[in-house]
Amino acid sequence: MTSTLLAGPIVRRVTKNRVCVWLATSHPVNLKLEILNEDRQVLASSNPADLKLQRITAGKNLHIYLLQARPAENSFPVDRLLSYRIVELKNDTEQNWDLRASGLTYGDQEYPTFFIPDQLSQVLYGSCRKPHHYRKPRDAEHPDALGFADDLLNAHHRDLRQRPGILLLGGDQIYADDVGISLFAMLRQEATRLTGHPELLPLPGGATFDPTKISIGNRKSILKEHNTGFTSDLSHNHLLSFGEFAAMYLYVFGNHDDWQPVFDWESLKSLGLENADKARDVFTHEHKSLCLFHENLKKVRRIMANVSTYMIFDDHEVTDDWNITGAWHEKVRNSVLGRRIVSNALAAYWLFQGWGNDPDNFDKDFIYSISKHLSNEQIRADDADRFDLFTWKHRLWGFSIPTNPPVIAIDCRTQRQPDHGYHDHHPPRLMDRYALDWLRVEWVKLKSDLDLATDVCPIIMTAIPVMGFTAVATAKQLAVWLAGKLEGWQPIYFIEKLLKQEGVITGWVVEKLDVEATNKDGYAAFLSTLTDAMSIRRCVFLSGDVHHSFAATGWFKLSGKRLDCYQFTSSALCNKLHDQGEKLLEIGNKQTKPFSRRGFINWSYWRSGMELLIAQNRACRVTAQCNLGLVRFDRGAPEKNILLTGEDSTAWPVYELPKFPPSD
Repeated sequence: MTSTLLAGPIVRRVTKNRVCVWLATSHPVNLKLEILNEDRQVLASSNPADLKLQRITAGKNLHIYLLQARPAENSFPVDRLLSYRIVELKNDTEQNWDLRASGLTYGDQEYPTFFIPDQLSQVLYGSCRKPHHYRKPRDAEHPDALGFADDLLNAHHRDLRQRPGILLLGGDQIYADDVGISLFAMLRQEATRLTGHPELLPLPGGATFDPTKISIGNRKSILKEHNTGFTSDLSHNHLLSFGEFAAMYLYVFGNHDDWQPVFDWESLKSLGLENADKARDVFTHEHKSLCLFHENLKKVRRIMANVSTYMIFDDHEVTDDWNITGAWHEKVRNSVLGRRIVSNALAAYWLFQGWGNDPDNFDKDFIYSISKHLSNEQIRADDADRFDLFTWKHRLWGFSIPTNPPVIAIDCRTQRQPDHGYHDHHPPRLMDRYALDWLRVEWVKLKSDLDLATDVCPIIMTAIPVMGFTAVATAKQLAVWLAGKLEGWQPIYFIEKLLKQEGVITGWVVEKLDVEATNKDGYAAFLSTLTDAMSIRRCVFLSGDVHHSFAATGWFKLSGKRLDCYQFTSSALCNKLHDQGEKLLEIGNKQTKPFSRRGFINWSYWRSGMELLIAQNRACRVTAQCNLGLVRFDRGAPEKNILLTGEDSTAWPVYELPKFPPSD
């Protein structure tokens, strides 16, 4: 088993009627998942006859499984400690994999454990894990905060009152564009081993190239040379092939195969560098933080093997600024190389993240289109076109979880709506009308299946904060407004028009400042859908993305209906905010007055407001410290928002929540 398992097992979708466990192996194995109760009695098993539907060949030496077990009768027990084992079927014999010897169990448990909460009492959430997170010398000392979940579970794995029920990862589980030089050198080598052959990427005119032939540190120039439309400033070692994306996931999900980044400078130099002097400085700068991340991976692997984990993407799973404007989307889509890189990223996201959120969201045509392209060494043009189309056009990346309270995770990346056409350089709506319709459908399904109370407080998982920290948001809005004013000046207007680059200055500002959630009409449309169309009266937003953390209460009123909400943001797990950003946060710590917005939607007047909460044990409203979020619920409503930092084995800060958001 040790030489076979590449990653996992990871507990994924868990309901009263199904348990899904994900893993990756280096060659195909006949496996069975068994779910056991506290007395080690088997409650359910996956059906070996379904293995073909639960295994995808993604490369010669990469096989992905999503094993699914359903109870024979009734449903799985709630609020009981359950365990699972992986059984290998070989020559009419059954052999249990020794997951305890692999360091995946707690205490004296023989197998990894999990439980199905009747009512959620603790939820972990976080986002943004960059292995080489170093910005200042002191930052290099900070470990990956996701490991704090392992510390928590190690202390309370038998106490279900203290044990988190689910882990929600809200985006940037990998950084595909910003890859450390030592890690990239290893990923490039392992990618070819996984696929079993070099992956050729397309260029205009039917030409292809092998990305492994590009010298380390030179990929940014290649992306620019071939007009991919990518805008990341840190794309010197951008992941390009599917194998590279897959290798990155295998590494950050626990690195079971004990891959070693190239930590030795002389070894790295021998692999071929674009600029050895500059590369040496980068290598030295990143070394300490990457070593710390590497040492922490065994804790990450154990926590994901023991807590039901759900994941939604943000931009760095693909590339920085992914779909940030309509113009960005169109330029990348019209580039054969840019389009294929995004397809590779989405295929890897599906296999390593999306599939386990809800297997029912991916039909046989989608699965066949992805697996057919990935499993063939000789790429056929029609198969590749089908691969691109099915990854780009899929609309069911979002998902819901039938917990109490229920969870809905929203896709804020692939269903954006530019307000002024697809060549618009302004921030688009984060959800188009079809995405809002999907949200309504998910809510109706949850209400029907769970018989929800009218005052239920659902958890809505959004990569980007809905009620954002206003000092940062206002500064970005002002910058976009000034760019628009500049482009309205006649000399600039005529120059842009002559060059057929209308709006390019605004687009540049949007991309450089990462302006995401400033579209006022999109904001109102989303909140009015929750308030009016879905009749939700209170909810919790869990978010990440912004590399600072805070808790806030907010409200939205439309036509006499009101939504009260809590906004909890945990960002980043492992990627510290830059110095200029930290200075902006000081404004937030002095922000004592509520922030309000207002406008019209469909001729109806709306108003909204939000107020930052003060940390219980420090006079702080906003923090840039790396952390993992933990929300405690009491009878379906949030009671505390805790940011786990590992300092002195205590949580900092703890937000004491009001009994109910204040009225406007």
